[in-house]
Amino acid sequence: MHCMFTAKHSAKVWPKLVGDISNPPSPKTLAEQQYIRQEAREAMIQNRELKDPSEIEEKIKAAYDRIDLAVHYKIPYPRQHHQTTGSADIRDVYGAYHAYDEHPGGDGQEFAKL
Repeated sequence: MHCMFTAKHSAKVWPKLVGDISNPPSPKTLAEQQYIRQEAREAMIQNRELKDPSEIEEKIKAAYDRIDLAVHYKIPYPRQHHQTTGSADIRDVYGAYHAYDEHPGGDGQEFAKL
């Protein structure tokens, strides 16, 4: 319940958080407020049947994380996660030096000459 209150409170004070001091707030800010309220309501409805305490805790943590990101970046919408394709990254966990060592035809001695 506290998470829902936090989300609704964030929606209420959203114009102050984003620095929209006009009265009434801009249409963009009003749309963001409505989005925050709608997302909180939908998440609550979607997750009201959960019974597993660990899953409930996970959902609550995810909700708080999303609220924190929205307040920090002043963007209420979910952030897009970048997924690497793996096509350009030939390094292993030890970094570029070892990747250069494993490069076909390279024996790693070029680094010693520099």
